[in-house]
Amino acid sequence: MKAKLAFDSAMHSIKEAFFRKGELNFPTKIVGRSISDQWDNFNVVEGDLIKKVPVGDEIYAVLYFIPANKKFPPHFHENIETAIILKGEVTIETPCYKKRLKETESFRFEANEWHSLASHQDTYLFIQFHPPFEENWEATF
Repeated sequence: MKAKLAFDSAMHSIKEAFFRKGELNFPTKIVGRSISDQWDNFNVVEGDLIKKVPVGDEIYAVLYFIPANKKFPPHFHENIETAIILKGEVTIETPCYKKRLKETESFRFEANEWHSLASHQDTYLFIQFHPPFEENWEATF
């Protein structure tokens, strides 16, 4: 049993290393940038937009728009990320799985889990982070 757990852990580490190839191995920190309740350029991929959803201090939620045929680069952060696809279609990917999702479907990334997202058409997502990010955002993608 211990050998299987060690093997599984080693395989996950190898898959993660291939997934994040070329990316820095530290969490995406979101400090230094304010997200308003108005649509604004997010500037992670060309043409993407973001807007904070005012749901209170203890919940951090945003609406995110990603144009068709764009890929949000591999990254991870110290927050759980849960999202619902409001319109469009995406493929989400982690070191261990890849899945295509469409309108009304949802996904969840655990804290510190490497992940990326690719759009197949113009896509709107409702995304909630827990625990909430600080009010200011700064990230390297």
